[in-house]
Amino acid sequence: MAVGDIIAVFLGVGGVSYSYVPAAGVEIVVTSALVRHTTGNVGVQTSAGSASTDFDINTSVGGRNPCNIKLGITNSTWLILYADTGSGTAFSGIQTK
Repeated sequence: MAVGDIIAVFLGVGGVSYSYVPAAGVEIVVTSALVRHTTGNVGVQTSAGSASTDFDINTSVGGRNPCNIKLGITNSTWLILYADTGSGTAFSGIQTK
């Protein structure tokens, strides 16, 4: 991938946490994330098994929450998504480095 490329990841599996870790030296700005409402989370994590910092985005819009964010992620601070069972998660962003 190259600077300016669009990243779009769609997951149909709920009930699990999903981490997106860019390759070393790559930076991505996440521009939106979708999670199932009441128990869904979007956050950042700094290492496998570490506690994540979650953002409170549980406002539902049509059963899903389009979270318009500007969140920079790297190989050392990555995106983590969680959706409740029976739903899914997705995110999109732009590679900036």
